[in-house]
Amino acid sequence: MEKQIGVVIDPLELDEKWVQRVLEGGISLLGLHPNPKDSSPEQMELWCRKPENRRLLEKLRDHGVRIEWEVHALSWLLPRKLFETHPEYFRMDEHGNRTADHNLCCANTAALETLRQNAAKLAKLLPSDTHRYHFWLDDVSQCRCRCPKCEALTAADQALTVYNAILEGIRRTDPQAKQCYLAYHDANTVPASVRPDD
Repeated sequence: MEKQIGVVIDPLELDEKWVQRVLEGGISLLGLHPNPKDSSPEQMELWCRKPENRRLLEKLRDHGVRIEWEVHALSWLLPRKLFETHPEYFRMDEHGNRTADHNLCCANTAALETLRQNAAKLAKLLPSDTHRYHFWLDDVSQCRCRCPKCEALTAADQALTVYNAILEGIRRTDPQAKQCYLAYHDANTVPASVRPDD
């Protein structure tokens, strides 16, 4: 396996100084990790389309630096505004209420298909030079779905169900794609009943 030296920064920090740091530091992999509190999907889409930002990324790529994106992407993949028409897409809390605050109902097949469709679009907007994608659940704990269909699934099972769906969507754009499973917060255990796709 090829040795890589990497660094992760917020894309809003990327400027000519950062490009020089990366190139002078012998860095071969740059991870771009937007802060979800400061970077809405709309803001990041605008960032990606700005010619200056595209030029900086291409300069890095021209020098052999590969780019990956690391994004807590659920609000991109399942926009919260869908709650108005499809509350069943979203998680049920411990009180039996559907809520659009975080994550989703992983038993809802229409919600998972929406994830797949939007993951394919997001992979076009945020392509990975390594075919490794890091489109993650929301950065929260204690926010799994507790509807009758999801209740028996651990948080890790629910996370892996979502990551499998995201991978299927990404592969519509990038057939060589791999999706990261983020073992984090409540999903920091081995899934009990759901298995990863190849």
